[in-house]
Amino acid sequence: VSYKLALTDPEVAMSGLYRCEVQTFDSQDSAEANMVVFSPPRNFTLVIDEPSAGVLQVNCTVSPVYPIPELRLYRVFKTDKEEKEAFDDTRIESVELDGKVHQVTLLMQSSNHTLFQRQQLTFECDMAFREVKYQRFQRETYTPKHEPPKKKPKILARLPGASANSFARRLTPMLVNSSMAVSIPLALLALIAAELRKI
Repeated sequence: VSYKLALTDPEVAMSGLYRCEVQTFDSQDSAEANMVVFSPPRNFTLVIDEPSAGVLQVNCTVSPVYPIPELRLYRVFKTDKEEKEAFDDTRIESVELDGKVHQVTLLMQSSNHTLFQRQQLTFECDMAFREVKYQRFQRETYTPKHEPPKKKPKILARLPGASANSFARRLTPMLVNSSMAVSIPLALLALIAAELRKI
């Protein structure tokens, strides 16, 4: 003997644990299973922009969805064969809408100068439900508008009692001529500075 339960117009609110119990005069038994009524996204967007110079921002949004899916962001490289590199520095924001469905957004912000080489970038956002075999992805290409952020020069060493500008002005005639710059070891610079203080 078998029995069937047919659900018409299933909704995500019907998701949950279901149990079937059978009892006779001699014994009883039961079985249970988890049912997921999933809602695939009607909206799937991938937006790339630069909110400020040297900052790249990527937003991937799916809605309305149930259950909350997994979102991953990749950069796609097209050479001899296609390769994908995942971004780990992302965060996920979820907002519950009416009827248990959600709007889920993946956010990524980067100031990595390698992304600002005025070359075309390809991003891919993957969405998947763990509970069911359902996957989708969205791809967009983008060319950065700004130049790569310039790195500020670093001062490697400075002698005690002398500012960087005054010391550089006093040494410039000795170290640089019109055609080349001479590299002098730090110990020799200290000796020159000591001699200059005696003048």
